[in-house]
Amino acid sequence: MKKVMSALAVSAMLMSALPTSVMDAAARISIYINDAELSSAQAPVMKGGRVLVPLRSIFEGLDAKVQYTNRTKTIVATRDDQEVTLKLGSKTAYINGEAISLDVPANTIKGNTMVPIRFVSEAFGEKVFWNSRNQRVDIKTTATPPVDETQYAAWNIYGSVSGSNGDGRDLTVSFTRPTSEKAVSAYRIMLVKTRDVNSFTESSATAVPSANYTSVTPNGSNPKLTLNAQTRDVNGDLLNSNETYRLYVLTVGNSSNNYKNALNWSSQALKLNNVKSTVQAVASLRAADISDYGDGRDLEINFTQPSTTSNITYYRAFVVKAKDSSAFNLAAANKVSSANSTIIYKGNSTAVKSQLTSSTRDTSGEMIKSGTAYVVYILSVSTNTTTDSKLSAASSSLTLSVNTATSPVITQVKDNSDYGDGRDIQVSFNRSSDESKVANYRVFVVRNSVASSFNLTTASNLSSSLYYTVNKTGNNITTTLPSSMKDTSGYNVTNLQDYRIFVMAVGNQQNGYTNALSASSTALRLTTTGNAGVISNLAVADIGDNGDGRDLRVSFNKSADESRISGYRVYVVRSGNAGNFTLSAANASNYYTQVNKTGGNLSVTLPNAYDTSGSLISNNVSYRVFVMSVSNSGNSSQNALSSYSSQITLTANTAVTAPTSVTAKDIADNGDGRDLRVTFNRSSNETNVYHYRVFVVKTSNLSGFDLAEANRNSNFKVVNKAGGSGNYTVTLDDTKATDSTTIRNDENYRIFVLAVSNTGNSSNVLSTAYADVKLSVTSAVGAVTITNVEVKKEEQAAGNATDVKVTYTKPVPDQAIGRYVLMVVPASTTFDLNAAKKTAKSSNSLDVSTSTVTELPISLSDSNGDEIKAGTYKVVILSESSDGKRESNITTSTPFIIKAKKQAPTTVDSVIDLKTTVSASSINISFTKPNEVGIARYDVYIIKEESSSGTTGRVLTDVSVGGTSSGTAIVDIGNSANDSNNMAFGAGKYKVLVVSVVSEPTKYTSVSAEGTFEILPASSGNGQ
Repeated sequence: MKKVMSALAVSAMLMSALPTSVMDAAARISIYINDAELSSAQAPVMKGGRVLVPLRSIFEGLDAKVQYTNRTKTIVATRDDQEVTLKLGSKTAYINGEAISLDVPANTIKGNTMVPIRFVSEAFGEKVFWNSRNQRVDIKTTATPPVDETQYAAWNIYGSVSGSNGDGRDLTVSFTRPTSEKAVSAYRIMLVKTRDVNSFTESSATAVPSANYTSVTPNGSNPKLTLNAQTRDVNGDLLNSNETYRLYVLTVGNSSNNYKNALNWSSQALKLNNVKSTVQAVASLRAADISDYGDGRDLEINFTQPSTTSNITYYRAFVVKAKDSSAFNLAAANKVSSANSTIIYKGNSTAVKSQLTSSTRDTSGEMIKSGTAYVVYILSVSTNTTTDSKLSAASSSLTLSVNTATSPVITQVKDNSDYGDGRDIQVSFNRSSDESKVANYRVFVVRNSVASSFNLTTASNLSSSLYYTVNKTGNNITTTLPSSMKDTSGYNVTNLQDYRIFVMAVGNQQNGYTNALSASSTALRLTTTGNAGVISNLAVADIGDNGDGRDLRVSFNKSADESRISGYRVYVVRSGNAGNFTLSAANASNYYTQVNKTGGNLSVTLPNAYDTSGSLISNNVSYRVFVMSVSNSGNSSQNALSSYSSQITLTANTAVTAPTSVTAKDIADNGDGRDLRVTFNRSSNETNVYHYRVFVVKTSNLSGFDLAEANRNSNFKVVNKAGGSGNYTVTLDDTKATDSTTIRNDENYRIFVLAVSNTGNSSNVLSTAYADVKLSVTSAVGAVTITNVEVKKEEQAAGNATDVKVTYTKPVPDQAIGRYVLMVVPASTTFDLNAAKKTAKSSNSLDVSTSTVTELPISLSDSNGDEIKAGTYKVVILSESSDGKRESNITTSTPFIIKAKKQAPTTVDSVIDLKTTVSASSINISFTKPNEVGIARYDVYIIKEESSSGTTGRVLTDVSVGGTSSGTAIVDIGNSANDSNNMAFGAGKYKVLVVSVVSEPTKYTSVSAEGTFEILPASSGNGQ
């Protein structure tokens, strides 16, 4: 189509350049194809202001084949892979199925089919040139350049060895293709042991099995490829480093053109590199999506262990994004962080299965997630350094599904009738690949003018009046739309309007699946075809025991418009042949029953009737029935065949028996029929059972409910026959009670099941067994929300329950809750609902009512009955149910820590026996050291007696703790000696302070001892 579409633009440009004078003087225009002029009998004519030319002459001049079908007035022209179709009188033509508009329609003039010259050039992509001077139009065909076919086989064959795998992965092969590949269907790359080359010929090359060579398809470029680990030589042996090989390429001729094979080879002797021994790789590696968590838990890995695992320590599993897998090899695997791979230990059996965890990451370090394509590799990790580990081949690519239903695929839309409304549209589509995610399907009719903007969001938000719901069948679906069908713009579906059809899979909301929209159908325009109308509501029933057609009753609604119908024909077709019974087959068959029009709907039996195989209708043969509307035009192609009926097998009729063992169960809390599940045993013989109906009757209405009322009442749930044996189980959905009220909680109901006969209401049977049921709310009561647990800081901590403040919010609504019970649980204790209910009955719990508990009472014990003290705990609050039908509920806080009570510092001991002796040159200070626990050293200060500085001055000396020192500190006084206030010593009274300095200020408090002495004037003697 690329060639055609590019030519369209060129031709349109050229023809639009033709001047008006040319169009008005078409009779004078000459037309040439490759410089050969068309004869005067093939001259152009003017129509509608456009130049028309003879189609057959032009197309045959362009080497196209032309066919004309008189019955349909259709012309088909073909050349190479191009096909052009147009219909007389139509302004639409088709090039390879693509619609093209004509300026004027094709017409027959003087026996020639005439078309606009622009269309001729568009049809096969030829170039059109206008010569205004000579009033001449030239059409030039595109010629294919000649091909040099002198080189017809692969040549310049070369192999290179790299790597150390010791197999085909180390060998890269390249060769030059023939000048022309027209004669080539494939190339076969073969490896021959050098000791066998003398006996290897073209004949033996042709006979090599496909498993023992590598095939390459011609693609217009010189091939170059690396072989794989499974590559074998022509004898079927895997390539290995113990052999030398010669490389051959067999050029396989195209047999359809009688080209022969040709064998060429390389003169090289190829030998693979020696490799270290390796452990074996796992086999049959497969990744599976097993859940919908949206993380690694969705991914399950399965593989087969090697035959020998003694030299394998364990396996490492790598999850690699599919887009990165081409670069992932053994070297890359060895570089991956252990955090980004998963260890799988050897199993006792051959098959190994492992599910990943929520924290599993891919090799790039990202969490495993939905919507990303992955492959999996397994590394067999060697037990020692002399043996290489071995990486498996990649698994198939896997994308973890998001919770989205898969899109249905529309396979056909067609104008199926002539009602002039939605009943004319028949839609066929393939069901979603996984219908467990699908609730049902919705069909949308969208005007072509707005189809490009129709998307999933728009479709999901449309009201139910603008789509048609189709229930799942487990199979692909073909359905006809209803007469009330509206398009998505809100207009009734009608003739002569262009539509596109979409089908949406409605996600199963109960499991959280979302919707998925199909692609658009092809454009569809409804028209009046003149065909006979199709019947509807075709039904069949076994109504007797004659063993022939008299037992088979066929009922159907007449065609809505019988004006084009002369009558109807009923065909009975064996079920195995129904799929091949078409309108053509019906027109050709002589085995049918004629049914005349009555102006109303019809119901007939088929005495002495034959099936379409020519056999009398009989018991125990499976049939389907078709009805054909016969056109009064006499044209059999305008007859209309219905779809087939349900399957029917005639049998000796037996009485319908009642269903038994009816039970009912409350399974949910929706407050309507969705909560009600009914189970019953099928009738003992279902031969004449058409289906079952489940009725929900208020106990107050029981007196008026019997078989007659069941036959009349329209409020029921249909349960179709399923075959086999055993029970039927059904949930009632939107079913109403027999008095048309919605099924609700706290109402007493009785459930009945009616077996509906396929021979009429008179044979229906109502179950005698029934079930009493009363719906109620059965789910757990609401849980509180713990908004905060606040614990006192260490400075204020008492180290017990009083340090804890709890704030919580009650559930809304809070029906059926008797009380709220708070428990303090050690963080390491496993504590569930049963444990909470048991603890709530003991003294190890606290009833709470207000939303904030400022301080837990000091008397409260933890859930084990132990004192609450410094440590890690969690708070659990139980919403205790007051209703025997509803379960209680719990909420657990995050763990918190109670700090130990902070202790006051201890004062260390002071020195004793503090004495001071003064001489002319020194001041001698002595003391006895106390118990030195908590003491780091002793600091000595000397200040004037009247000074208030105390220990804020400088330390004159310090004394170490410990040892066997006499405990004496000496301060020498020189000419420049100063006291702790940095004042020179002189006559007067002084204080001595000895401070016991603590080693840990937070744990101990320093203390000082004090003494006094006096320095006399220089003329006097010194003393204490």
